[in-house]
Amino acid sequence: MTFQDEFLAVVTGLVGERNAQHHGALLLAGTHGIADMELSGHLGTAALRTTADELVDTLVRMVANAGEPTGQRPRPDDDPGRR
Repeated sequence: MTFQDEFLAVVTGLVGERNAQHHGALLLAGTHGIADMELSGHLGTAALRTTADELVDTLVRMVANAGEPTGQRPRPDDDPGRR
């Protein structure tokens, strides 16, 4: 199994099979941009007041919330209301 297959399997668990490729591409593009912003120092500015980890967490939660119900109960760690 390749990295892409493993990644898409995880994304499928979040959003369902129908939209896994679309949302997987969104996650990869988003995290790539976030990593680039962190490396260039843009996230450390007072104007943005966030971290790469916080942005990735938000992106994953947004994608998971946009997905199809999978029938799996969310883990307590995944509760967006905790933050």
